[in-house]
Amino acid sequence: MKLSGTLISFITLAGSSAAQAQVAANNPNVACILNIQGAIFYFGMLMWSDMTHWYTKGIVRSDAVPVATSYDANTRTISGISADGSTDLRISVWPSANGDGSLAAFLVDGNLHYNGVTTRIATNDYNAYGSACQYYTGAEVINFNLCHKGAPRC
Repeated sequence: MKLSGTLISFITLAGSSAAQAQVAANNPNVACILNIQGAIFYFGMLMWSDMTHWYTKGIVRSDAVPVATSYDANTRTISGISADGSTDLRISVWPSANGDGSLAAFLVDGNLHYNGVTTRIATNDYNAYGSACQYYTGAEVINFNLCHKGAPRC
């Protein structure tokens, strides 16, 4: 239960205003927890667009490694960069085939600096990280594990 509350709080509070948070709470959105070498990141997709059938906002946050977020809706890539540039991660996501706003797979690449160690994460590092997610349909919450794109176990 605590995990559910944490993810929903993250996704709901991700908007920069109360109006954005309300829209996010009423539209489909996805929130995920990502563990990379012990550093916990939260990433998610917000602000579903019926016109493009995709999200207009992507975010990534971490208490372990504070990062600034940028998002490219065309490539479906969320970037998180620390103030000193030592952490620079890119999270790319793929939609599920049914087009409802849920996700089918993801990839992470870049550099993570955490606890004095810099780790290079490549897109084929299938076992370096994993993600647990929640998809909020606007009416219900669905928990799922997000699979690494191309991983043999998927």
